[in-house]
Order: sequence, then structure tokens, then C-alpha cells
Amino acid sequence: MAAPSFIQEAETSWASTNSTTITTGSFSVLAGDILVAFSILSNWVDTDHNLTITGGSLTWTEQQTIRISSYCSLTLATAVVDSNKSMTVTSTRTGASALGFGLNVLTFRSSDGVGASSKTNVSSGAPTLNLTTTQANSAIVVANGDWNAIDGASRTWRTNAGALTEQTYALTATQATNYGGYHADAGAIATYAVGLSAPGAQKYSIAAVEVKGAASDTLYAQSIM
Repeated sequence: MAAPSFIQEAETSWASTNSTTITTGSFSVLAGDILVAFSILSNWVDTDHNLTITGGSLTWTEQQTIRISSYCSLTLATAVVDSNKSMTVTSTRTGASALGFGLNVLTFRSSDGVGASSKTNVSSGAPTLNLTTTQANSAIVVANGDWNAIDGASRTWRTNAGALTEQTYALTATQATNYGGYHADAGAIATYAVGLSAPGAQKYSIAAVEVKGAASDTLYAQSIM
């Protein structure tokens, strides 16, 4: 089994905005690619702070959502690319208020699909989340939003699933601190604790999803012929 290949990210700004939609720049994908998108809003009060991810005329599956009062609102969604194309991805929220809001989309290639996912929210501590993989050599994407907006300049990612490649770090002062990235190859099927060991005292919303590797590259070779 070979681990999936990380291809690219497509990320918006992470800033306070009254806009109800944010959209990535255009990026190119191939049939069979797996897209993992995470969007985080600095607060959830009611249904005016729900997040929905769309784009590319694809079917998006919400793997995990966190919608709990006085925590960051977080949506982690995935899609399988149906054909070679250039596309954008949009995160939409209901309601409008000047809150920190952002989106990142990671592209993986040579993957057999999406595996397990998990989430949690905790009122105080260093973010940690257990995810049990379903296949060896999977990648794991992790997204975390800290409602306490603690400065993460000295952040330390957990390495139980191997080193994490950080793709998102954004501090919106007095609102939230957002983190995201991926473990390229978690190794054997097991339960892995992912997240950050520092900074502590976060009031956090965290979610993670497994992107499986592939037994064969045949499908992906055909998609570019």
C-alpha cells in the first residue's frame, strides 16, 4: 500500500468579514483526486453560523461538523473529482456579521478514497483527538479552531501519526486562532492522537479525516491519458 500524494492547497484569507461567502482561487485537478476542505468561523451562536462547502459541480460530503455555542464553527468535507478540470471551492454561512472566517482545500492523488473521521470540542486544554485509521499508509488531515484566540506562535503539533505538514495558521486577534495540516503517512492501522500539544488552555473545536492510500496507480494513470 502506498500513501496518497499531496498535490496542492487552495486557501482563502482568514480575516474578519461581513461576507457570507468566501471562495478559493482556481486550481486544477484530475479525475479521481480526493479533495479535503475545512472551513472555520470564529464563533457559533445559532444556525446563522453554519458552514456549507460547495464547488466544482462535485458532491461534497460533510465528514464532521462542530456547531456548539461559544466554540468555533467548523466543517470538514470531502469530494471525489469526477473529471479533469479547473475549479474553485466556496464556503457559505448563513447570516452576516464581522467574524473571522476562512477555508482551505487540500488535494490528494493516488487514493482509494476517504476512511474514518472524528471530532471533539473541549473547553480548556491542548487540542487532542483520537482517530482510528482503516487502512495502512493513510494520510490524516487535521483542522482546529481555538475560540480563546491564544497566540500560537510557539505551536507544537502532535507527531503520533508522523510529522504534520502545516497548511494553515491564522490568528484573528480577540476572535479565534485556526490551524490545519496533514500527516502524510500515518503508517500501520492504529489509533492516533492528533492535534497540538501547545499552546494549551485552548477552547477548541477539532476534526480529522483519513485519506486512504492506493494499492495501484492504474486508475490515476488512466485519468491523465
